[in-house]
Order: sequence, then C-alpha cells, then structure tokens
Amino acid sequence: MIRLKFPNHFQHRMQERNINVQELRSAISSPDSTMRTFEGRVKVRKKLANGKIIQVIYYKEDVRGTNDYFIITAYYIDV
Repeated sequence: MIRLKFPNHFQHRMQERNINVQELRSAISSPDSTMRTFEGRVKVRKKLANGKIIQVIYYKEDVRGTNDYFIITAYYIDV
C-alpha cells in the first residue's frame, strides 16, 4: 500500500484546490506520464475519470522497505 506524507502547507493547498487523497494515489500508482526531475523528484500526470488532469510532484523516501511518498505539490492542469 502506498503511504502518502504531506507538508503542512500542502494540506491547506489540497483543500483549496479540491484535491482528494485517492486522486493522488491514482496518479502515483498508475500515471499516464512520468518524468524524473532534480534531486530525486518525480513529476507524474494522470487523466482522471472526471476529465481533469492532475499533476503530482513527489519523492519516494529512501528508507529500507517502506512505500512512503512525500508529496511536494499537486494541482490540476490544462493541456
């Protein structure tokens, strides 16, 4: 199971942007596109059932045997 971790400021942004945890999990577990960025960060995009595209930027913590993902930011995009 994917375990998500959020910085405090992002929890507030999630509410503002009306993003739910299931959308984040879906984007991370089965992205439509993936791009590695700097310092081990990953940017994924996923088209959701409601037609919106969510972009999530995260890094996977390098702790042995964990499945922890630290979410840096997430937002909907127009393509």
